Amino acid sequence: MVPNMLLQPLVENSVRHGIARNSGPGMISIESKRADDGIRITVRDNGPGFPAACNGNGNGNGKTKGGVGLGNTRARLRQLYGEAHRLEVHNEPTGGGVVTLEIPLRLWEGESQIIEEMKTA
Repeated sequence: MVPNMLLQPLVENSVRHGIARNSGPGMISIESKRADDGIRITVRDNGPGFPAACNGNGNGNGKTKGGVGLGNTRARLRQLYGEAHRLEVHNEPTGGGVVTLEIPLRLWEGESQIIEEMKTA
């Protein structure tokens, strides 16, 4: 389960601060996959990327915390998961920005039973 509206500000940032600045076609990709005991969600765009001060974990360790969207997302993750999450931003070497989010895996009601049934089929 991914909390409602968690990805919306990340994708909106990719549109407003990423691909909207391109003079040519823009691209946003969203990927999710299982990572250990959690889920890793990656949002990429082919815009100009983040300012140099934004690269890294963005948790205030000498780096900017980003704007309202990243700040609200970070605060929401902290409220929902405490320290059991990760939010990182960086630039691709070939251009574009990447936001990587890792949260604990939480299954919706009945999903664990379905997964077990699939394993035995």
